Amino acid sequence: MLRKLWFQLHWFMGITVGVVLIILGVTGGMLTFEREIIRAINSDVLRVEPLETQRLSPEALLRQAQQALPERQINALRLSSDPWDAATVNVAGDGPQARRGVNHYFNPYTGELIGAELKGQAFFRTLQRLHRWLLMGDVGKQITGAATLMLIILVLSGIYLRWPRSWKALAGWFTFSFRRSGRGFVSSMHGVVGTWVLPLYLLAALTGLYWSYDWYRAGLHELSGVPMPVRQAPPQRTQEGEAAARPDHARSGEEAPRSPMGREASSPREPVADRFAQVNTLWQAFEQAAPLGYSTATLRLPQPGSDYQFMYFDPRPAHERAWNRLTLAAGTGDVQNHVRYADRPLNEKLMSSMLPLHSGSFFGMPGRIAMMVASLIMPLFAITGLVLYIDRRRKAQVARSALLQAGLNPSGDSGTGEGERIHVVFASQTGNAETQAWKTAGAFQAAGLAVTVHPLGTLTPNDLKDMGRVLFIASTFGEGEAPASARPFVSLMKQPCPDQSTLEYALLALGDRGYPHFCAFGRDLDAWLKFCGAKALAPRIEMDGSSPEAALAQWQTLLRSLGAAPTG
Repeated sequence: MLRKLWFQLHWFMGITVGVVLIILGVTGGMLTFEREIIRAINSDVLRVEPLETQRLSPEALLRQAQQALPERQINALRLSSDPWDAATVNVAGDGPQARRGVNHYFNPYTGELIGAELKGQAFFRTLQRLHRWLLMGDVGKQITGAATLMLIILVLSGIYLRWPRSWKALAGWFTFSFRRSGRGFVSSMHGVVGTWVLPLYLLAALTGLYWSYDWYRAGLHELSGVPMPVRQAPPQRTQEGEAAARPDHARSGEEAPRSPMGREASSPREPVADRFAQVNTLWQAFEQAAPLGYSTATLRLPQPGSDYQFMYFDPRPAHERAWNRLTLAAGTGDVQNHVRYADRPLNEKLMSSMLPLHSGSFFGMPGRIAMMVASLIMPLFAITGLVLYIDRRRKAQVARSALLQAGLNPSGDSGTGEGERIHVVFASQTGNAETQAWKTAGAFQAAGLAVTVHPLGTLTPNDLKDMGRVLFIASTFGEGEAPASARPFVSLMKQPCPDQSTLEYALLALGDRGYPHFCAFGRDLDAWLKFCGAKALAPRIEMDGSSPEAALAQWQTLLRSLGAAPTG
């Protein structure tokens, strides 16, 4: 019953949220290499031709930028150690850009303004809103949060439903074969490929909930011992209508230190000379305090009298959130605080790396690629799951049709008939064995013989002793396992068996030759019956689901020899 409950829950949730999970998976995969794609299609703006002359000093570059943008207050300057990279100057924006600000890109050698708008940014921002909120704001946020919770349940129920009953079947968890066909191929693709990506889906879901629910986020911080980040209030507009900005590549909502490109705008501008006079001295102090160097460094220009803050990456950062933060005192340039990502304890690293964990970049390029592939193939599981569900429903309808054609009542008992009662016992996973059981019973019913049909899982070995003549139809599931419905009987087969010398039986074993353990359960059942003293009426018949004609002909010949009517 527990297994049946989990199975029902698994397919119900898969069908219910399948479309939402497809959207989340595909959009997440497309966002994996957003930064690289943006850089590639905007090389004319983000890349410059190095000159033989040295690059402008930070102060000179800021003065050039202020001259080019006289009506905008500059919030931050970002420089790269790569001589081919443009410099980035963030200025306050208006309207929708008030909080994010606007990045402008300058030639660090000449101070020339190259551009501001980057191709593809609008597309990826829309894609991100689709990924996080389904383009529906708070309503979409609740839907994606619920879908993420259901994904966790799908993963856990999938583990439970696929859990092997013996260690010999464990290899089948990870083995995919193109030799399988039909339903076996689809089932293998759904189960085996799903097992490969299962850890990635679980990681993506557990981290994705960080942005969905406040209670979940608070719980993670409580569990990790890392204080909740203090979120800054929305910046107030200044007299000149200037507001905060943040990097156009950053994604919102986590505990990482607030980017210097995403700070509140200063109060009304003081003279340029006052704002930029210390920049060169402070930059030199920053370079001395960071002897390992940097790949990119961003200086936040504070309000008058406030400390200066540098946010920088090591030359080879662990990921896109591995920020280092250096705070220098205004006027003296003394180090007030220096927090390096590499020096943080593991719990702080994890909590400050929620986005890299979610995207896989926490594990380097292999992690990013693996998470991207896993995300993009999310439709595979929705489609194969739906195919399996439809196939199961179709086979259930075929089984019910066979029951009606057999003229039996739902309990599987013909009630009347001549001669000794014949018992048909089936062990079915997808419905094939059950359908054959009803057809077999129908053949005896048509001949006027008494017949009863039983699911194997409802019987015990003691029940078989008094049945006289039994026809078994047994499927093999997965890597040589018994169907789930038959496992209560299988557990009893491990106990000392009662004397079955009065039992006569025949056995039709169903399987798929694409699996290494073809008809394994049917063979085990046959061996157990013989070991217990039962007499075989005929050699075991094995039927491959992809080519069942010969085996079915043998089975029908056997049935006719036992008095059954011919079947079509």
